[in-house]
Order: sequence, then structure tokens, then C-alpha cells
Amino acid sequence: MRRLVVLLLAVLGAVWLVSTPDARAQTPVVTVTPSSGSLSDTFVFDGAGFLPGTQLAVLYIAPSGQRYALYLSDVEAVLVVGADGTFSASITPAIEFQGEGPGDWYVEFCILDTTACWGGTIAIGP
Repeated sequence: MRRLVVLLLAVLGAVWLVSTPDARAQTPVVTVTPSSGSLSDTFVFDGAGFLPGTQLAVLYIAPSGQRYALYLSDVEAVLVVGADGTFSASITPAIEFQGEGPGDWYVEFCILDTTACWGGTIAIGP
């Protein structure tokens, strides 16, 4: 009986170790909905699998090659990942990037002060 209890405690300890947040860390992913649309559509970017509190810089590159970042009071805006490892951000190109035209836009999310980035292209029509 004592042996069974010790074995059960060892198994429970191993399960607890595997279920800690560090052991369950997922590979971060970023998705966009919709993946294509018009300049007046709102594009929603959802991230998951990030470490809570991670700060991300966001870069938008227009078909013209112009690079954009969003600012709040003259300071570049930073996305902060929530306690559950997720974030959500949205843009409407006709509002945030007035004067830019349709085409393939590149959007990139990078962890501050690192080279770790997630990005992709969205097709934006007129």
C-alpha cells in the first residue's frame, strides 16, 4: 500500500510539472481576419501562445513601401500580451493609413528588443 501511495505521488508530481505554464508554452501564432478585403474593411489580428506581458511592436508596410507604426501621443504604440497569452488588434486602412492605395500589405509583430517576429501579407483591394 505504501508503495502505491509513493508511486501515485510521483505520478501526480510528474503531471503537475508537465502542466506548468512553461511546460505548456505554445508556439506563438498570429492570424488575421479577413485575410483579404478592401481599404474600408477592418482587419483583426489575433495572437495566441505568447508569454503573458510580452510587448510587441507592430509594423505595417504599404504596397508603396511606406512603413507605418501606430502612435499614441507621439510615442510608438506597443501591444501588451494578456495574462492568457493572447492579444487582439484591429486596423481599418482607409482610416489609419489615409492616402495609401490597395495592394499587398505586409504586417509584422515583433517582440521588443529582439529579432523574434511574426508577419504576413494581407491583400487589400479598393
